[in-house]
Amino acid sequence: MQSQTVQRARTPLCHYGRALCLLACSLLFTTAQAHADLRAAEQDLLQGRADQAVAGLRSAVDREPGNAAAHLLLCRSFLAEQRGSEAADQCRLALQTGLAGNSEAQDWAGRAFGMQAEHAGPIAGLKLAGQVRTAFQTAFNLNRRNPAAANDLGEFFIAAPFLVGGGTDKATALADSIQPTLPEIAHRLRALLAEKRGDTAGAEREFLSAVQVADAPGALVDLACFYVRKNMPEKATVAARRAIAQDRDLDANVVDAASTLNDVHQTAEAMQILRAYLEHGRQSDQAPAFRVHVLLGQMLAAQGDRPGARRQFQVALSLASGYAPAQKGLGSL
Repeated sequence: MQSQTVQRARTPLCHYGRALCLLACSLLFTTAQAHADLRAAEQDLLQGRADQAVAGLRSAVDREPGNAAAHLLLCRSFLAEQRGSEAADQCRLALQTGLAGNSEAQDWAGRAFGMQAEHAGPIAGLKLAGQVRTAFQTAFNLNRRNPAAANDLGEFFIAAPFLVGGGTDKATALADSIQPTLPEIAHRLRALLAEKRGDTAGAEREFLSAVQVADAPGALVDLACFYVRKNMPEKATVAARRAIAQDRDLDANVVDAASTLNDVHQTAEAMQILRAYLEHGRQSDQAPAFRVHVLLGQMLAAQGDRPGARRQFQVALSLASGYAPAQKGLGSL
């Protein structure tokens, strides 16, 4: 009798254990699948397949509304497409669902709020400007060695009015504080401050100092852009070509350098660099493929090659159907 009772107790327990095992395996599979889906969506984003990335990420947040990583990737996707309000909404959700303590997430949020503010009215813009400053300041406070956060906060201080927390004194203090740890960014901020004061020689010295301490393509691109702004095409060309020569990965810096070459009428060279980036460069949402196709389309249109320009705009729209510059470019032909 006792043995029969034990046997009866053991049978349902065995089934229960099997059910738990199946449930656990199902959850593990779901989690693994969710991670795989996010990795695939991020790869789509980095390769400039915006529509595909957004579709995959929307499915992810529909299944799991609290998926902070998916919300952040959606924010980045919309930023790449210059869809400021949608980017801001997704970055807010990313912060609310678990990434408020992440420096990179706060920095992306600041950029999204800034883009949203560009298209807002005066009152809404002031409110958003405060959110931009808070996000950048938080990003920097969370990680004072985050170069993007330090740079974005410094640029905000330089560009924003005092009413919303800007101020050149704050930018100067920030540059001084990061000099030991982020010297390239410190010199870059001082260069922008000097340029704002109208001190062209001082700005050039600081941009050159940034190149000396970093010896990196990004610093050379900054220098080339400065020379374009100051109508020094020969110096701009030299700096842009140096940036391209140093950037063996062909990352987003070469896209900016190519744009600079186009600005100084080296268009054939610029298009060659952009095509190389699309073919075998290290693409990212900092220079998404659809944006590069639009740049090529604009250059071809300026040369009178309307069929070539049309193809580039169409390729851009096949990757990011809502990208306004591609729509505008195609509509202008």
